[in-house]
Amino acid sequence: MTSDDQLVAPLRQTYRFSSGRAQEADDPTYREPWQLRVLVVEDQPCDFRMISRALGEMQEFDAAISRAARIDEAVALIETNDFDVALIDYRLPDGTGDEVLVALEKKSSRCASIMVSDYSMAEVSLFALRAGAMSAVSKDDVTPVLLETTIRFALRNKAARRELSETQMAFDKLRRSIL
Repeated sequence: MTSDDQLVAPLRQTYRFSSGRAQEADDPTYREPWQLRVLVVEDQPCDFRMISRALGEMQEFDAAISRAARIDEAVALIETNDFDVALIDYRLPDGTGDEVLVALEKKSSRCASIMVSDYSMAEVSLFALRAGAMSAVSKDDVTPVLLETTIRFALRNKAARRELSETQMAFDKLRRSIL
């Protein structure tokens, strides 16, 4: 039994699976998945299929996926849409994912970003966090369970950072009014 099977086995006892979606099976704790708008910035079709398949098999989130294969496409989508999460490839044909992170920060403080790569994760993780991503994931490790956990973490982290920033601004305003 693989580690994914060990994590999912208890869920199989509670939910029926149909087309990769969990359905209520006489469980009063069942709830509908949260709607999530996801931008996937990935130039390789096979990697995009793998990521979108994993997104489609998540239990807690129901992902509406938009795809960009290049930085300019991603920026155009960011300017016209409000995304909850962005999964961004580290290396793109026209640059690196940090340009997408900058566009996300300019447009929306709500969107949680996750860098996805098949390069050295130590290098990518450091780069991603310095550039503003909430997390980084290796393409080799992408599973529905890992993506769901990483997305949940990234959303919470982004909300905490936003709240901290708002509190800091309120504190600065109060301090200026006193002085």
